[in-house]
Amino acid sequence: MKTTDVPPAPRQTADARRDAIIDAAIVEFAVYGLHGTPTETIARRAGISQPYIFRLFGSKKEVFLAALERVYDRIASTFLAAAGATDGAVLEAMGRAYATSLAGRDELFLLLQAFAASNDREVRAVAHDRYAALYRMVGRRRGGAAPILRVWDASHGRRGDRPAAPRRPRRGWMGRYSRYAQNLTAFFAPLY
Repeated sequence: MKTTDVPPAPRQTADARRDAIIDAAIVEFAVYGLHGTPTETIARRAGISQPYIFRLFGSKKEVFLAALERVYDRIASTFLAAAGATDGAVLEAMGRAYATSLAGRDELFLLLQAFAASNDREVRAVAHDRYAALYRMVGRRRGGAAPILRVWDASHGRRGDRPAAPRRPRRGWMGRYSRYAQNLTAFFAPLY
């Protein structure tokens, strides 16, 4: 029986393998989270050996953080592209682009998994810092450094005609993170 000569697959650079690992990690972490995703499944999806993941990243958490950074980079580039492609309604263009980008559910689910893993100090720091950077970037693109949106109106308790629910103020990182999330969510809500 004669075997056919199959040309060997081209060797990937370390950067290309790193990118493949991060892309595979986004898919796997989106489903199973930081603590539920074995590195073997990431390696299998990326087509590399598991020890190579640790050679490039050092730990599973570093892979998770790199995947989280990649997702935030994608969101930021989506916002910037939308803002650059319009000559007027920058915020509306960003909102439409963001709604379209949510079709990539893995990115959205990875963000949710990051929120779930925020009891880890490093994950919380990356998620907070990158979300805050997105918030500031959107504010700058709209033409000013002032807050881009006031969630509550002048009555400090009503939005539209709904009565406000009494809430305890949050303190520390959770309060800051909650304010960023409220502002960005309320900002894009009228676009849907």
